[in-house]
Formats: sequence, C-alpha cells, structure tokens
Amino acid sequence: MSTPTYSDTVKYIKNDLSFPEVDVTFRNKFNSGLLNDIFYPILIHSKKFYATNACISCGKCENVCPLGNIQLENVKPNCGSNCTHCMSCICRCPKEAIEYGKNTNGRVRYICPK
Repeated sequence: MSTPTYSDTVKYIKNDLSFPEVDVTFRNKFNSGLLNDIFYPILIHSKKFYATNACISCGKCENVCPLGNIQLENVKPNCGSNCTHCMSCICRCPKEAIEYGKNTNGRVRYICPK
C-alpha cells in the first residue's frame, strides 16, 4: 500500500484502526538511510531546549525521557546530547516550562490520551 493521505490518517486515528503496512521503496530506504545519516546529527540536537522560570523542578521531564537524556542540575532540567526530539519533556511538563528555542513558545501542548 502507498503512504496514507492526511484524511486517511485522521480516519485511522478517529476509528482506532491500525495503520496498514506501507510498501518500502528505494526512495524510502534512501531517505531513512543515507539522508538520516547525514542530516540527523546536524539537525537533531538538544541545544535549543531550555526551562523557563515556570519550572518547579518536579523531575517529570527527567522521568518521561525515553532515552534518559535529561538530568536535573541546579534544580533545572539539562538535556544531554542523546535527544531524538520526541518532545515528551515538553508535552508532559505540568507547568509548560520546557521550550525549544522560539518554536514552542505559546504553542499548545498535546498528550495522547492513550
């Protein structure tokens, strides 16, 4: 099957359906292989993550990071270099105190209900 469209994706999610298997093409392999090897280290890093003064040092960001990349240092979260931009820290912060540069300022935080 080809890649689902936006409306297909909405339908799968709304109806709690599993996504169908997608055919793996040469382009898919190229994009996830060579291109990722080149661009991932350049573009995906934790340098822009920071905690605002709203941070209460609860440690939730440290606990939800699937890679164990965040440690509280001087009562503020410090993101290490092993970040995949999953945004768990941003979305799970009870005070919305974690930001990523200017990209997340004022944006709604989302937590999947499942």
